[in-house]
Amino acid sequence: MEVADVVVGVDGSESSRQALRWAVEEARRSGGQVHVVVAYEDRAGAGLLSTAGAPQLTGAQAVAVIDQAVTEVKAGAPGVGVVGTTVPGAATAALLNAAEKARLVVVGHRGRGGFANLPLGSVSLRIATHAPCPVAVVRGEARPTDPVVMAVNGSRSATLVIPQGFAQAAARGCGLVAARVYPRMKARHDREERRAELVGSVAPWRRHYPQVAVEYVLLQGSATGYLTHLSYRAQLMVLGSRGSHGFTGLLLGSTTQHLIYNAGCPVLIARQQG
Repeated sequence: MEVADVVVGVDGSESSRQALRWAVEEARRSGGQVHVVVAYEDRAGAGLLSTAGAPQLTGAQAVAVIDQAVTEVKAGAPGVGVVGTTVPGAATAALLNAAEKARLVVVGHRGRGGFANLPLGSVSLRIATHAPCPVAVVRGEARPTDPVVMAVNGSRSATLVIPQGFAQAAARGCGLVAARVYPRMKARHDREERRAELVGSVAPWRRHYPQVAVEYVLLQGSATGYLTHLSYRAQLMVLGSRGSHGFTGLLLGSTTQHLIYNAGCPVLIARQQG
């Protein structure tokens, strides 16, 4: 299999088609290629519900979905390389396997088995949780006039969030909002110290990306509430996989999980790139 820069899972749903369009734009900006992956049921009973409750594609349906996706990319973005692969078995396993050689994995927020009261598909959540590389969950609206917002906290994941936030803003030619939310700040001098800490954590990367205008936002209260609000004024949210109070057994922090369910724009989960 040819190594691809951007892997995107497609199943014929509108959410996956939105993810495909987003992945193509990402590849166009980075000069990479797109690898479209479609999983299908390889056993008797294909087309029925899987154990996760989602209707499975047959092999013939998967080929049709791949052909349509590749044709769409070639017609709409002729300068972007594209390859398509159909894989027998579970979609999660297929995408995680492809992620081993990917720079980025892109998924929609809801698959073929989505229901109105289930805002994130089970495959999307598993990929967001377990992929070994950055993951983009495409949801909401990607508004090109808005900035990229990155959530900076005291966790080790901030060392990945900051460079990936700058890289995304630079590629888009837009501003960058560095946001940090504290549960409480006792006095004015505490706020000033926190702001200095935020500016200092970002400063080394400002030297690498002098063309990116940075706005600093320091907030007090609920991280999930404030970051969700900011996501409706952003074209992309860049988040760490775990928060400052994360536990070893939790691969996604509670704030990140909340945002991939509720953000008003696509969400990029920063991890070490493959």
